[in-house]
Amino acid sequence: MDRIESSQNTRYKRLQKLITSKAARNQSNLIVLDGIHLVQDYVTAYPQRNIQIFIDETNQRDEIAALIQKLDASCSITELSAQLFQKIRVTKTPQGIIAIAPRPKALVNQHAPGSAVGLEGLQDPGNLGAILRSALAFGIKTVYITRDCVDPFSPKSLRGGMGAQFRLEIVENADLSTVVQEFKGRSIAAIVEGGEPLNEVDLTGDVIFLIGSEGAGLSDVVKDSADQLVSIPLGNGVESLNAAAAASLFFYQKQSFNK
Repeated sequence: MDRIESSQNTRYKRLQKLITSKAARNQSNLIVLDGIHLVQDYVTAYPQRNIQIFIDETNQRDEIAALIQKLDASCSITELSAQLFQKIRVTKTPQGIIAIAPRPKALVNQHAPGSAVGLEGLQDPGNLGAILRSALAFGIKTVYITRDCVDPFSPKSLRGGMGAQFRLEIVENADLSTVVQEFKGRSIAAIVEGGEPLNEVDLTGDVIFLIGSEGAGLSDVVKDSADQLVSIPLGNGVESLNAAAAASLFFYQKQSFNK
């Protein structure tokens, strides 16, 4: 096992850059995995990928030791001094392990059968990650993400998704109007108010849910392309839900029709 003790080490500086810079991640086609859960999920999904793991020297977690024993020979493991690991921590309570891994290949044209969700303009990585996690939990198979959305594979999006990114069909840089036209099912656009109440909408069959940004919502072009405009009835003076909470309710309601 290698060890790094200097902040001037080339590999350490590269790791720092990848954590903080979207441009650096895009240019190198790499992602950063923070925590044992994400590293385990990635290794399970892509067992033959060459990943670089960095471990806090003070780590005593049995899960990390067990993971290291199962890694492919192509993976590298480097120990960092406690001081250096604290400098690159992504969360307030780091789990003692962080990794660099090849970014999963984005799908360009994927129209698999089953229900889907289209995301437009989302800017909060935590929200986007949470939507992906809910999509996986409630049986949504494919996720279409527009070019103006936050990176679904950023460190914060990955934490929010808890590994869902590695188990969903994710189509990036999608044109939702075109996706809706080609989708073999009904399209439902989520709007804050004025749409049909969610609890009164028939969700049988394949459906694609269209979810907009936290502030502006869906563009008029995407709303006009949808078969139905649907809203979530709210009470007690609450005007709207955030994108992740709203998406979860749509997905849950859809799942209830499949039972």
